[in-house]
Amino acid sequence: MKSKKIFEIDQVVRSMAIKDWIYSSPNLLELVEKLVDGKLSLQDFYAFSYQEIKDRIKKSVRLAVGRKENIVEVEYHIKYGWTISNKKEKAFLGKICIPDDANVIVGKNSYLSGCSTIRAFNCMRIGSYSSIGDGFYTSTSPDDHPYQMLSQNYALNCADFRLFKWEKSIENSIISNLSRDVYVGNDVWIGRNVRCFSGVSI
Repeated sequence: MKSKKIFEIDQVVRSMAIKDWIYSSPNLLELVEKLVDGKLSLQDFYAFSYQEIKDRIKKSVRLAVGRKENIVEVEYHIKYGWTISNKKEKAFLGKICIPDDANVIVGKNSYLSGCSTIRAFNCMRIGSYSSIGDGFYTSTSPDDHPYQMLSQNYALNCADFRLFKWEKSIENSIISNLSRDVYVGNDVWIGRNVRCFSGVSI
């Protein structure tokens, strides 16, 4: 793909509120390319995006009620963003982004406001009746460039630019061993733009 075309696609993605979802999804990036080429209408793009994001949330998030964790129904609300529910209880995820496969458990009536990002390779658990402000970011994997890696340099560690062809499984093993669950308890309030790192309990 030519540099100009990549730039055009990138500018379209950056203009969208769901840009973090798009960057993490080859399917959505492919749709953006079709949108730029005029092969897909904006309405169709949003229809496909809605389903892709809904499926990812349904796969990654469960609603905890008592000791049970339920697979949930997922809907989008004009005021509250993404909501998950079973027949009796609900939780509100706001304009959440879950860029990777994740393990997220949310208690009833908890509320994430505005845009938040959850990277939960281990378990991210939020209790019931908790309120989390806009701009929340958490990751259960080490987010501080672990010194156990071969190098901190992007050219050595990024799959696109890696100079040394060492096994990706080694890198995954290091990250897995350093990953820790994140736990937010019941009736917890977290303000805007908070970063919650691996292993934290609130």
